[in-house]
Amino acid sequence: MINTNRLVSYSFILLMATLPFPMILAPLALAIFVLMVILDFKRDESLQVPKHNRFFYVFYIYYLLIVVGLFYSYEEGLKYSRIASQLPMLVLPMTISVARLSSNQIQLAKRIFVWSCFLFCLMAFISLGYNFYVNHEHRLNYNFVQRSMYHFHYPYDALYINIAYVFLLTERKLKQYIEIMALVFFIFIFLSGVRIGAFSFLLISIVYFGRNWKTIIKPSFFLKIALLLVVAVVALNSSKYAKDKLFDTLSNLGFGTEEYVSEVGEDYHKMSLRTKLWSSSISLIEEKPLMGYGPNGSQRFLDEKYIENGYGDLKGLNSHNQFLTTTLNHGILGLITLLSIFLLTLKIGVKQKSMQTILCVMVLFLAFMTESVLIRQKGVFLFAIIMSLILKTRMEVHKT
Repeated sequence: MINTNRLVSYSFILLMATLPFPMILAPLALAIFVLMVILDFKRDESLQVPKHNRFFYVFYIYYLLIVVGLFYSYEEGLKYSRIASQLPMLVLPMTISVARLSSNQIQLAKRIFVWSCFLFCLMAFISLGYNFYVNHEHRLNYNFVQRSMYHFHYPYDALYINIAYVFLLTERKLKQYIEIMALVFFIFIFLSGVRIGAFSFLLISIVYFGRNWKTIIKPSFFLKIALLLVVAVVALNSSKYAKDKLFDTLSNLGFGTEEYVSEVGEDYHKMSLRTKLWSSSISLIEEKPLMGYGPNGSQRFLDEKYIENGYGDLKGLNSHNQFLTTTLNHGILGLITLLSIFLLTLKIGVKQKSMQTILCVMVLFLAFMTESVLIRQKGVFLFAIIMSLILKTRMEVHKT
């Protein structure tokens, strides 16, 4: 006889393993996971899930708001394509809530996710080395490193790597690999030039150090820090792009490093760009605050607002802030629902004193502040899975 529960576990591991890679893989893995959960579905047990964990309903409410938005959006027609990218926000929580996944199976899946992200980084470095050899004459181009590394979209990649970094530091069975994996994750994020990614990595490291400094501080610790600084300096000098981003950020923080930013970098990395995006988004929200402009329906009006404000060159750019994008598309009701997911999961982390949960929520929240993460399925998948697993953990604790 087939052990359907084991198939559920394997299919979930497959889903977690495919997440960092091309987006076509994750939906296929999700379809397999859903099928295995259906085969393993035990009606008597699963019907008790809402009683044990009604918090999953916040995801369903969020998706319901998206569907309702089809009926009042300015775009004509009830097009499935306008809500398809958000479908995992419904399917993943629903499937994970009823799936028979033990805590050991979930922990194994998290470790597999860390290894997948590690492999993703190695592929990025191999791609960089290959392009350095094949396109040696272009190695001095401004963003040669960023264009040469294997990647999807660096803000998303950095978010994935930081979540993997949290798992790396908090899963006991990965303890022996912390140093080499942390170094690889650090180099990738550093070379990617994603400022919020680097900040999140630093914040995770500080929190972890604060919790474990008694066991971390040894004579070899200072040698490792010195080695890390050397690696950082070498990486910084090898990428003008990352160097300009770092010094431009420090300059905006008042450290007077603007003289170290190249002429190209002065225009390329202006932090004032997001100020323009955010101010235009807030101005547009004020015109229709309650229900917004419908799923993916705000971009047309945002482009018009850019032109009205004299920012015509920003046409086509989203708000680069998920909280603003959610409010634009689904109004204050959508924003409240999204914030409720963060508050519920953070509450669970604090109550359980789980550093892993708190750090994951923190990393996602910071990413949402500077990127519209949920406009792509890549972001929807990660957000829905991580938050659902936190609620799933609470559900299993509550049952016992």
